[in-house]
Amino acid sequence: MRKLLAVLLTLCLLPLAGCYDAVDLNEQIFAVNLALDIGTEAPLCLTVQYPQIVPNGREPAQGNENLQKNGYVLHQVQGETPQQCLQLLRMVTPRRLSLMQLRGLYLSDALAQDQALLQSCIDALTGEHTARPAAHLYITRGRAEEVLRAQLPLFGARLSKAQGAQTAALQHQGVIPEATLGRFSAALREGTGGSAILAAVNGQDHASAQAAQPAALLAGDLPRRTADDVDLCGCALMGKNGLLLLTGYETQLLNLLTGDLRKPDLLADGADAEVTLRRAPRITVETCGETPCITVRLPLHIHAEEASPHAERLLQDVTALLLKLQQNGLDPLNLAARARAKVLTLRAWRQLDWSTLYAKAVWVVGLN
Repeated sequence: MRKLLAVLLTLCLLPLAGCYDAVDLNEQIFAVNLALDIGTEAPLCLTVQYPQIVPNGREPAQGNENLQKNGYVLHQVQGETPQQCLQLLRMVTPRRLSLMQLRGLYLSDALAQDQALLQSCIDALTGEHTARPAAHLYITRGRAEEVLRAQLPLFGARLSKAQGAQTAALQHQGVIPEATLGRFSAALREGTGGSAILAAVNGQDHASAQAAQPAALLAGDLPRRTADDVDLCGCALMGKNGLLLLTGYETQLLNLLTGDLRKPDLLADGADAEVTLRRAPRITVETCGETPCITVRLPLHIHAEEASPHAERLLQDVTALLLKLQQNGLDPLNLAARARAKVLTLRAWRQLDWSTLYAKAVWVVGLN
C-alpha cells in the first residue's frame, strides 16, 4: 500500500518538476556593453548595447544605418535610479535583458565623481541584476555612451571577441589594470578604493571640464589608436577625494608594484631596457612611533649593459607614484592589511588610526 501511494505521489509531482519559470532564449537579449552617464532629464542615463536580432530570411530594419553598419543595437533610457532605468528598458524592448554575458561596463568620469550614485549603480548591477563579475570596468573622459556608439567589431570578429583581444593585449603591456566589476565592487566595500581602465573618448576631444589633470597627459606614454577612435590606456583610481587618473606609464609602475606586470619596458637616457620582475615585490609596514615606515623592495633584473641609469630612473618614478597615491589617500597596494597584521585586537587597530598614520608615512624604495 505504501509503495502504491509513493508511486501515485511521484506521478502527481512529475508535472511540477519542470522549469516553470524558464525564459526561452528567443525572449532574452544579452547585453554586450553597458554605459552609465549623468542624465539630462533625470539623474541617471543608461545605455545598453546588444546584438541585433534578425529573424531568418529577413533583412534588417530599414532607416537605421547604425544597426546595418555594425549589427548591434543601442537603447537608452533615463531614470532616477539604476533599478528604474532597467525597468524602463523593459518598455523599450519586448525581450528580457540579461547582464550575465556582459563584457564591458563604462562609467563617465562625471558619474564616477558622485560616490553615492556610483555605489548605488554598482550595488544594483552586482545584486539583483546579477551582472557578470568578470566584465571589464572602464572610466571614460566625457560621455560613456559615446564609447558604445564608436565601438565596432574588428576584422570581422564579434564585438565581444574584439574587446577581449584588445583588452588582453593592453593588460599584457601593463598599460591598463586588471579591472573587473567584481574586483571593483569588493574594493568599494572594503574602503580601499577601486581601479578602472581609463578609456578616452574620440582622442579625448570630449574630455570633461571637471578633470584635475590636463587631457594631453591622460593617454599615457604608450598611446593606442583603434579603428573606432577609442583610446584605452591608463588607469582611474577611485577614492574619498574623487578620481585620480594615471597615465599608461604610471599604470605600468602600479602593476609592477602589485606583481601583475613581470616584464615591463623602461626608457632611460633614450635607451630601452628590458626588465624582469623575479617575484612579487616585498612590502613591509612598520607602525612603531608617530611616523610609520613603508619599505618596498623590487626584485628586478635589468637586461642592459649599463643598468644603473635605468635603476635610478625606476626608483625615482616608483617613489613619485607612491607619494602621489599617498597624497590622494589611495591605498591600491592594501597597505592597511599589512598594518593591521601588526596589532592583535580590533580595539588596538581602531586606536592605531591608520588613515592618519598613512598620510605621514615615509617610504624606503629599493631594488632586490
